[in-house]
Amino acid sequence: MFHLRIKKIGQRGRGSAMPRLAYIRRTRRYANRGDVVRIVQSLNLPHWANNSAEDFWQAVDSERTRVNACPMYTAEFAIPRVLTATDQTALVSRFCRQLSRSSAGRCDKTNLPVSFGIHEGVRRDDAETGRAPNPHAHVLISTSINDCVERPRQQWFRRYDAKCPGRGGAPRSSYIGTRHWLWFVRKAWARFANAALVAAGFPPSLDARSYRARGIDRLPTMHLGPLAAQADREGILSLRGEANRQARKQNDKLDADRADAIEMERRMAKAVEASETLLEDLDRERRNAEADLSELLGTHPFKQSGPSILDKVTLALFRRDSLVIPNVGGLLLDLGKSTYLETLLGPDWLLHQAHGVLWLMLPPRDQVIAIENDIIRTDSSDANFMYAMACAAESFELKEVVRSRDESVNQLFEETLKSRGLELRWVQRKERDRELGRARMGRG
Repeated sequence: MFHLRIKKIGQRGRGSAMPRLAYIRRTRRYANRGDVVRIVQSLNLPHWANNSAEDFWQAVDSERTRVNACPMYTAEFAIPRVLTATDQTALVSRFCRQLSRSSAGRCDKTNLPVSFGIHEGVRRDDAETGRAPNPHAHVLISTSINDCVERPRQQWFRRYDAKCPGRGGAPRSSYIGTRHWLWFVRKAWARFANAALVAAGFPPSLDARSYRARGIDRLPTMHLGPLAAQADREGILSLRGEANRQARKQNDKLDADRADAIEMERRMAKAVEASETLLEDLDRERRNAEADLSELLGTHPFKQSGPSILDKVTLALFRRDSLVIPNVGGLLLDLGKSTYLETLLGPDWLLHQAHGVLWLMLPPRDQVIAIENDIIRTDSSDANFMYAMACAAESFELKEVVRSRDESVNQLFEETLKSRGLELRWVQRKERDRELGRARMGRG
């Protein structure tokens, strides 16, 4: 989790620096806080401080400066707990050295005096609550630049003399506290921490950008601090604690919705994959069925010519004026009727047109329906074929049906016609066979 907070400490009176140094060291009134201090170090202190952080920050508090002066900044940031204590200490030391150098805002080898400490982030009740340690660091950053010019303590806090630096006080950084500096510190900490995580074999997990900048639909929570956190653990309501609870509740809802959306996408992807597989299987089966149909049509009895075209026929349909239609296959030139029939039957039926005949087949059956301009025939007594014959009569406007030798077929087809709202004229088989035979031989 990325947490880095920077505060500007103004000159509102005496005693701004030493209490914060005591808090880092856990001394004075903070001695009984219970947290463990791992290390406290100072960098780039002026020579008159003799490497004593207490002497330097006490001088910062005691020396009188202008009322609106800003003598220091404080920074607090969380350290990745997955790192070892040695890696954590090395990480904080490298970052504080970079912070001291870069915050001066100058290209020379000048630095800002810095004091930092690492807290283990443990509490007395961690064993009872199961809370994991929260290692973090506190940093005090002076705004006075240590430009390596030796000055006594009394001169250090005077106004800087650019023409003769040795006669004036230490220069003040004009870069620290700017918006660019704040963003630089956040990015620098994320970069240093991620490099340490990668070196230790962990993925880089810190990002200095906000949720909005990263396109994350979540509400950020606020840092409570020790007092507010203690009050929250004891059940005492606070504005920040309540705001965090509402944010977590909303985030949980967003996470649940996001998980549902991901699961829905997974199911849809699986369904699409299954449908694609099914379509491939159906396409393969359809190609095989078309091959079977072509092979079947090569020797089918309906292709044989002769006086009795109703041989091998289970059921046949006619037009009233079929004997006077001159063009064989002329009926099939009306693509609208064929398309309408294909729509009625659905994708399971195979339609194949060859030599003026429209052949219909329903895999895996080997029966067919042959549609010509003057006759529609089938060699099947299946209910699906009866329905297809009724659809063909409706599509091509046929009004006569030859009665089958099987009375059950006649009854089934009659029921199918009633369900479709059709009325056809039933004729005797021998009579129609004789008329069609003579007409066919006359045309030949």
